[in-house]
Amino acid sequence: MEDISDFKLLAETEQLLMEAPEGKVSAEDFAALEDKFFVAADNKYYHHFSFEKWYPTRYNDLDNILEDSVIDLMSAYACSYPEKFLKHDHRKLQAPLVHGLILCIISGQKQAEALAEALFIEPIDYEMASCAMACGILSRNLDFLNNLLDMYEIKAHFYDCFCMDMYARASDMGIADLFDDMLKNASYEDIKKLIKDWSMLGVYPFSTEDNRINKYEIEYIYELVSKTPRAWDGRSVSDTVNELIWDCGIHSSFSYDFFSDDSSEDATEHLARAWDFMKEHGLSFRDLGHLPTINNKSSSKAQDKLLFLKEHLFPVLDEKLYITVNDYSIGDRRLIMDIIDDIGSSRVALDCTTRRNSFHSITLRPSIISPLIRKGVKVVLDENIRNSCFIYELLNCGISLLEVMLNKDVFSDEQLGVITDICIERKCLDALNVIRKNLSQRKGEK
Repeated sequence: MEDISDFKLLAETEQLLMEAPEGKVSAEDFAALEDKFFVAADNKYYHHFSFEKWYPTRYNDLDNILEDSVIDLMSAYACSYPEKFLKHDHRKLQAPLVHGLILCIISGQKQAEALAEALFIEPIDYEMASCAMACGILSRNLDFLNNLLDMYEIKAHFYDCFCMDMYARASDMGIADLFDDMLKNASYEDIKKLIKDWSMLGVYPFSTEDNRINKYEIEYIYELVSKTPRAWDGRSVSDTVNELIWDCGIHSSFSYDFFSDDSSEDATEHLARAWDFMKEHGLSFRDLGHLPTINNKSSSKAQDKLLFLKEHLFPVLDEKLYITVNDYSIGDRRLIMDIIDDIGSSRVALDCTTRRNSFHSITLRPSIISPLIRKGVKVVLDENIRNSCFIYELLNCGISLLEVMLNKDVFSDEQLGVITDICIERKCLDALNVIRKNLSQRKGEK
């Protein structure tokens, strides 16, 4: 604080706070001093912090001495005269109000409810509300949480303020039932958004202490979905979770971290627990992308890892499995081949749709894709192959792969007719020759 006005306001605030416990300060005294801070906020002559803009973390406490006094002022005002406090609009002092609320929640002070009511009025700041909810969970301040969840503004925006991180922490602490009433009306899309926004997806119980959670994410998701009957839409809990696994890409968190040469036994055991949980509850993966990577496959250690996957992962693979061209080209292709050898190619489809891939010449190298096509997997193409990026790249720079696909009868007669027309229209003569040669061979075989 460099401006003498800063020190003047600081002195007035500290004097009022010293007299407040003695009953010498009225609601009007609090309001009058707060008005001086409103003027300060309007004039914007404070250089070291903003009264209106708040951040969850304050980086330089030396620049927040005055704000700390304002926090104490607002807290004392709300505690001493809650009804009169709520008649004022305090949002010009949002930053100290939020930081004061957080302190009151954690310490269990009764004025937390009044501070929350002063803050959470339309339009509410969702991040601010999330911070308040998270503080209530982590401090086990159930009275505050119940009050917060009863507020109309929070009810109306619950899924904007709530997140799976909070649910996981609340579940670990045994207080997740607190949210049952809010969750029972959740739609499938509500749950899907919670999971897609989950910043702790892929954070495991054995990770750093700051991020530690007790269970694997699939267990929290199953627990959450079991409490949201409206999200099932005529399905079972397991079928609903299976849809979420597919829609939210949850499979990607069961990735290669566990299979590096220095992976811990705890990590591997926990992964087994997660997959065994899925098996017990009828859950499965449809997507073969982001599978664990097994290095040095000729080593005995790699063979042990493959056996581990066969024991725990293979039983939770869906009857119908998909892998995108992009994922296959950068993933553990030999592991995919091992899976196909074990379960059969009829259960696996190569997704070549534009929606789920981005194509270029390297992606369609015959040495990468051809072995998979030769295995006899189903190939999924865009419904409108005239606008298919895969077909465009295939006809322009994937002639060898096209030949393999023709030999394996990947295309229907109708698709082949459209592809032939495209070759003529775009003058893809090399591709056209390959197609005509294949058609001639078919006629000769007949």
